[in-house]
Amino acid sequence: MQRLISIILVAAALAAGSSRGTEQTLELQWADLIPRAETPEDPFAKLTSSQIKMISEVAFVRLRQQMGLDDVTAEKQQQADEFTAQLEAQGVAVDDILARRAEMVAKQRAQAESVVDQLDGRDVRIPGFLLPLNYEGEKVTEFLLVPVVGACIHVPPPPPNQMVHV
Repeated sequence: MQRLISIILVAAALAAGSSRGTEQTLELQWADLIPRAETPEDPFAKLTSSQIKMISEVAFVRLRQQMGLDDVTAEKQQQADEFTAQLEAQGVAVDDILARRAEMVAKQRAQAESVVDQLDGRDVRIPGFLLPLNYEGEKVTEFLLVPVVGACIHVPPPPPNQMVHV
C-alpha cells in the first residue's frame, strides 16, 4: 500500500512541475519523442503480388543458407533459382531489391531506437504511466514513464524512444 502511495506522490510531484528555475517546460506528446526521418523507399512498391511471392521464396532460401542451415532441399534451391531467373527476365533485379530491403529494415530499426537529442536534460511534461524500477525502502528512486498501461510487460516492449527514464 505504501508503494502505491509513493508512486502516486511521485506522479503528483511530476504533475506539479519542476522547480529547476527559469527554463520553460515543454508540453510533449509521445510522437514528439520519435526523431523525424525520411521514409525509406519501399523496394517492393512496384512489384506485383506474384513477384513479391517469388522474391520472398528466394530470400527465404538465401537466408537459410546464410544462417548455415542445411534444411534447404535441392527442390527448394531449384525453385529459388527458377524464380530468380523469371524475375530477372521480367526486369526485376533480385540482388538489388534484397539489398535495398536490408537497407530499409536497418533504417527503420535505427529510427525506432534513436532519440531526439535536443530533449535530453530539458524539463518536459508528457502524459503517461509510471513503472517503478528501484526503491529505497518505501521510496521510489527510479522509474520509467511509458505511453500505455502495461507497456513493458507485453512482448515486444516499446521502442527505446517511447520510454522515459526518470
